[in-house]
Amino acid sequence: MSLTNTTRSVTHTGNDATTVWPYAFQILENAAAYVELTEISTGIVTTLDSSLYTITGIGGVNGGLAIVQRL
Repeated sequence: MSLTNTTRSVTHTGNDATTVWPYAFQILENAAAYVELTEISTGIVTTLDSSLYTITGIGGVNGGLAIVQRL
């Protein structure tokens, strides 16, 4: 028996006002998810601390929302 590991992601472009971002795939547990912020002008990618966002829909097959605190 073999196991498959699938990495899924979604990319959204920010506008300094939006704080809710949808995703449409299953996430089985909170520990399997994270939010990254990429500064377009520099290309620097920062993984946000989990205290700065909430992810809804964990365990559901239809996805949910990543709700990010205003930074």
